[in-house]
Amino acid sequence: KAENPTVVSSSSIGPTNLGTRGIFIVAPGKNIISAKSDGLMNSFNEDTMSLTGTSMSTPIAASGAAIIQEMVQKGYFYSNNNSGFTPSGPLMKALLSLATTTTTNSKAPNPSQGWGVLNLSEII
Repeated sequence: KAENPTVVSSSSIGPTNLGTRGIFIVAPGKNIISAKSDGLMNSFNEDTMSLTGTSMSTPIAASGAAIIQEMVQKGYFYSNNNSGFTPSGPLMKALLSLATTTTTNSKAPNPSQGWGVLNLSEII
């Protein structure tokens, strides 16, 4: 929700050992409010805690991809009578790259943020 999102300095960056960019997109992963476990299997403690790391950013990126896939399947990107279809992997990758905003003034894609931070409003 920050006006000027940044990539955490401890984040992985590219290029990879093979010389590829490495990072495709980035997603929020710092101070994410998440469910707090109390260790009891049958408990509904309804508590939360702030967590940081890839364990928080990965589900945010995956949920963004799921929303984009649903939009394709419901026909939001198809002009002929709104018939949807199951998108291919390359199409999903292209749509994900379009659904980003850069976090720096540098040209995207780049080794530290890929195409940028996931931002569904870029394609909606």
